[in-house]
Amino acid sequence: MATVPIEPKTSEEDFTPRAVERAVRNEAVQHPLTILPTATALGFGFWNLVVGLSVASLAGMLGFAFIGGVSAAYQYLMRHEDHAKRYVDGKLALRRRYEAQEVQDLEGDCRRAGFTDGIQRIAALRAAYATFERRTRERNDADTVEHLGRDAFREGVAAVRRAFEIQAVRRDTDVARLVRERDEWTRRRPGGAPQEDRALTRRMAAIEQRIAGDRELGELVDELLARAVEIETALETAVLDLAARGGRELADAEGGAGGQLAMALEAARRVQARAGGGTRREMDGDAEYLQAGRRERTEKESTHGG
Repeated sequence: MATVPIEPKTSEEDFTPRAVERAVRNEAVQHPLTILPTATALGFGFWNLVVGLSVASLAGMLGFAFIGGVSAAYQYLMRHEDHAKRYVDGKLALRRRYEAQEVQDLEGDCRRAGFTDGIQRIAALRAAYATFERRTRERNDADTVEHLGRDAFREGVAAVRRAFEIQAVRRDTDVARLVRERDEWTRRRPGGAPQEDRALTRRMAAIEQRIAGDRELGELVDELLARAVEIETALETAVLDLAARGGRELADAEGGAGGQLAMALEAARRVQARAGGGTRREMDGDAEYLQAGRRERTEKESTHGG
């Protein structure tokens, strides 16, 4: 089982130029060749204050302070790129460990909930991306495609996660009960009082809205899973194209696997944006259904009471 480090999860702010510059500056100041001479210079300074100033202690203090300053300048100016690369690589590795854990957690959630389609899509995405990542690492001209594939994999996992969340909402809706209730109210509808007819009409409209909302969410789940399949296919196609042509050529080709990855990525993002609105509408439908029931009871009570 993958273990997530205690270090906080990375964010986009960790990769900004300001964050990288701050990390390089800290590395230059905290480098052992900077800290040790500086600490020694401070020790000589304390000696001069307590015991008394001497030529040797003064020379030692100034000499070690000079060495510490030169080390800090060297680390910041001459090794700036090395420290920046180490920082970014470390943050990327940390993000990948968190993402691996999140994928594993999602797979476990799908298994516990019995969401078989989600389990299959996660397994297929992981297999396709593992092969894609292995092939791109073997080449030094596939950086653009590698980043595109990583983004596509994340979006595919996000699509499965969104499908799982929507499916969880659908499990809370007893569609069969709603259909039975609608059919029962339909049979009882003729011959009612006008107030009861209005209440019944609102109740049936709310029931129909919930049934239609559940159907729409089901279609949305299918579409999200279909987008995940498209990303799997694009990753597998990219592996084949990498074997046939260069990484830069693949990235620049609009009709090749590079373009297919980009299109699958964008399509998955559009569906997820739509999925957010679909869940909101389902929750609104639940509220309207309950409100219609409360209105019906109130009107019945006022009719019998009058």
